Amino acid sequence: MNFYAISALVNVVTSIVLGVLVLLENPRNRVNQLFFLFTLAVATWGYAYFSWQIANDPSTALFWVHVLMAGAIFIPFLYFHFVARFLNLQHALRWFVGIGYISAAFFSIVNWHPLFISSIGARDGFAF
Repeated sequence: MNFYAISALVNVVTSIVLGVLVLLENPRNRVNQLFFLFTLAVATWGYAYFSWQIANDPSTALFWVHVLMAGAIFIPFLYFHFVARFLNLQHALRWFVGIGYISAAFFSIVNWHPLFISSIGARDGFAF
């Protein structure tokens, strides 16, 4: 296991623990729920990154790269929604939040198309 895989696991554990701690503080608070969803997206990205790093064949690595990108696509939109809600600007920014989620849904579907990520190969010290 390499350094990148270990750092991804640390990222997963840290994200899940932080998200759960915030959610348990007040599970009904919408800000806490959004923060938890944000940390869940980060944890998804981290776990897929870990799985990509330890993959033994190109097809498995490609699958985990697609999952990695799906997590990465939702991270900025969930963070923006969390910040908008945290600053109590959700009504003023509701169109941007809506457009963000529509964009995230679109890109998460396009993510699985071969034109988004066509292939993988050895590059810059990474096996895939």
